[in-house]
Amino acid sequence: MLYATLRRSAILALFVGLMVGLNPGTSVGQTTSTPDTQAIEKIVREYILRNPELVIEAIELFQERQRIAEERAKTQALTVSTNQIYADPATPTSGDANAGVTIVEFFDYQCPYCRAMSQSLMELVDAKEDIRFVWKEFPILGADSVFASRAALAAGMQGRYLDFHRTLMITRSRLSQDWVMTLAEGIGLDMERLKKDMGSTEVTQQIGANLDLARQLGIRGTPAFIIDGKLFPGALEPARLKQLIKEARNS
Repeated sequence: MLYATLRRSAILALFVGLMVGLNPGTSVGQTTSTPDTQAIEKIVREYILRNPELVIEAIELFQERQRIAEERAKTQALTVSTNQIYADPATPTSGDANAGVTIVEFFDYQCPYCRAMSQSLMELVDAKEDIRFVWKEFPILGADSVFASRAALAAGMQGRYLDFHRTLMITRSRLSQDWVMTLAEGIGLDMERLKKDMGSTEVTQQIGANLDLARQLGIRGTPAFIIDGKLFPGALEPARLKQLIKEARNS
């Protein structure tokens, strides 16, 4: 079966190659009218009509090549962006700076999957295991998400980032801007300073930097994790998360 598939693909490639080879000066999108070229085009067309599965094979091959190219690009981006991922001084972190395992999370406070995962992450934070957390604010779900991220980063300027992050994640109410400020006041933040810091250049630049970094890494949704130098888009089941941490410890 595999031989037959490869044979059909090879035949199609040969026909296409012959078409291009007959007129090397013709670029993609141009047509020719020479009799030989017209004859080969007819042969190829008839062959494809008799063997339509070749179209599916060609699409699958193209998609696989695209997937491999994207994976290579992501790996390269992870390597090039190492300092921005792990060592950006403006990015909030928690845990031992010299921990053996680092977990980077890109999240949005209004993302239900981020909220669902927050309990598992906070349990790891509270356990004070040998894990460092890097919190990448990635507000992609609208203006209220951006507002919440600004408030969280501003809370960090008062030394209360993790407290407020946890508060935002566990709330079951919609994160309207009024509710974000109510939660901030509820944990005792200096509200006047918070409002001022939320509009600061530092906060604006941090959110912009995270959006740019996510774009470079091919991150399109939340949550997304980087563990042991590998990117994991989407939510992780608690058992899967523990397995990845174990593998990172042993790598």
